[in-house]
Amino acid sequence: MIKANELENSTQTYVDFMSRFTGRDKEEVRRDVGRNRYFTPDQAVEYGIIDKVMQPSDAVVIERRDYEGMLRSSQAQSRPRSSGAMAGADA
Repeated sequence: MIKANELENSTQTYVDFMSRFTGRDKEEVRRDVGRNRYFTPDQAVEYGIIDKVMQPSDAVVIERRDYEGMLRSSQAQSRPRSSGAMAGADA
């Protein structure tokens, strides 16, 4: 029963936000989220879910980065390093 209440609360929060940001009635939003509904890009704009549909020419060129390498480097820097005082404490 607790999970059902949590789901209902989450759904209501979602409905409240969608209603507020799309300008649609809460009853309409609840009805729409209560079933599988798929939007074309133009329908999503009309409904108010998105502002516009970007075309490939509108896309921003994203700089390629080695995020795995950056993460490894960051993790290596944040690891505690053994110092002389710490090494002597183990002996």
